Amino acid sequence: MRQAPRRKRQTGGCLLFIALSLAAAAPQVSNVRFSQRPNSDTVDVWYDLSSLDGATSFKVTLEVSTDGGSTFGFVPEAVTGDVGIGVTAGDKHIVWDAKADVGKLQSDNVVMQIRADDGLRPPPVSGMVLLGKNAQGCEEYLWLKDSSVVVKIPAGEFWMGSPQGEGSDDEHPQHKVNVSGSFIDKYEVTNKQFARFVKANGYRTDAEKGQSGSSYVWIDDSAKWSPRTSVSWRDYYDARSEDHPVVLVSWNDAKAYCDWAGKRLPTEAEWEKAARGSDSRKYPWGDGEPDGTRCNYADRNLSSVSWADKNSDDGYKFTAPVGGYPAGASPYGVMDMAGNVWEWCSDWYSSDFYKPSGNDSDPIGPSSGSSRVFRGGSWISNADRLRCAYRNRDEPAYRNDNLGFRCARSE
Repeated sequence: MRQAPRRKRQTGGCLLFIALSLAAAAPQVSNVRFSQRPNSDTVDVWYDLSSLDGATSFKVTLEVSTDGGSTFGFVPEAVTGDVGIGVTAGDKHIVWDAKADVGKLQSDNVVMQIRADDGLRPPPVSGMVLLGKNAQGCEEYLWLKDSSVVVKIPAGEFWMGSPQGEGSDDEHPQHKVNVSGSFIDKYEVTNKQFARFVKANGYRTDAEKGQSGSSYVWIDDSAKWSPRTSVSWRDYYDARSEDHPVVLVSWNDAKAYCDWAGKRLPTEAEWEKAARGSDSRKYPWGDGEPDGTRCNYADRNLSSVSWADKNSDDGYKFTAPVGGYPAGASPYGVMDMAGNVWEWCSDWYSSDFYKPSGNDSDPIGPSSGSSRVFRGGSWISNADRLRCAYRNRDEPAYRNDNLGFRCARSE
């Protein structure tokens, strides 16, 4: 839980504190807040601790980051109260004598978090903070490295591919696979997030380096794709589009971002399960056809194409801000998995990937190939390409102004 920043006065500097809660599914830490005592270097930290599985005693740790939340390498020693071993559930209070530790804190961007452990579960993945459960009942976390929200996708079976009479040959046969638990970004990676990544390490995209030919952009007046050698993601990024998905990024660029963020691209199987759940639905929201409340696709705003749905208005001609169509959420609460932009997956493409192979657990594509997979359709797609099972692909250096990505992480 993130609290509004508060300033703490101290001799020789000023620390900016942000409070976070961090816990696995059980126990639950919530309502974290703090206050500095007047004319004192003592900080009071309050939090609520509850048990979700019957445990009665917990180990509670107060942790501090001095680099804005990237790492939590400092555990204060001058703490008393409801901290350490044997803490019980209820309204809790920790007292921190910050002056005793002040020599170890030389940053003006301090993040505090509380970790609680009942000894019954593995610790949470480092670098993320539990936010709570979404409307679909799935846990959501703040991924600290890139400030993204990730959704926990439960392990289990689902039907991958399309039933007979629907879809292309490479979507058949529909078959049941088992996928391990994972985390996937709730939203597509935005221009703002990608710009932060570029600024952090000076990364240059394939388009900016002039790698492997042209970028493809849609020319609406002539209703066709046009190859351009001098266009990149930066040409689609300004103050009005910070929350739009980044585009004109190759598979290589998407992988570089995921590596930086401590995540990876989802496999085809992970992506499709996150999009459709376990009930074989056609679209993320169910079997009903697309409309302007569910996704950003080819509608009346894109009148230059013959396949546009002239009876629908999603509010945008090209990309839309991420998360703008809650009625189109997947069964796990993942947004924009149909339309807006295509999304790179980690797999090499194979047309016979779905043929029986005896591997029905965490399947991945071939070990090599010429094309990488992308899924989900985009702002220029018709209803058929928005189906959860539809597969698309191109070479890893390919980029287009309707192609982006989201990240994933193993549980």
